[in-house]
Amino acid sequence: MREPLLKLISTLAEEMNIFVEALFVNEGARPKIMVLCDTLSGIHSDELTELTLKLRDSAELEAIVGEDFELELSSPGIEFPMRLPRHFQKNIGREIVLTHCRDDLDNPLILSITEVTEDSIIGVSKSKKKEESVKLSYEDIKQGKIKLKW
Repeated sequence: MREPLLKLISTLAEEMNIFVEALFVNEGARPKIMVLCDTLSGIHSDELTELTLKLRDSAELEAIVGEDFELELSSPGIEFPMRLPRHFQKNIGREIVLTHCRDDLDNPLILSITEVTEDSIIGVSKSKKKEESVKLSYEDIKQGKIKLKW
């Protein structure tokens, strides 16, 4: 069920410039489908509503899951791990907590993202000793999360 469902949802989402970040399917008598969606500028509730309606009205969805199912669409939320270039791109200017596999930097690293390229992120790290410009390739990054201010 998961693969055809992901294909259908991704196709409809891409038409609206929406990315499917995660899909969770709880199969059973009444399947529960949870989809985490985002855009490069952050997804809005009206976009989620429009995609939900397109999915709900899709005959293909009913063919995959049947008539009785629960469908929930949401944004990934602030705790969702950043791993892809687009995740970092939309967070330029924000402070993140970054776990990585480099030995020459604090781990985790607090980083203010200043630039995102095809192969790396660049930012200013604030360690106990100093502030310095840091460039990390995506291969070195395990994940990043928004640093909460409270």
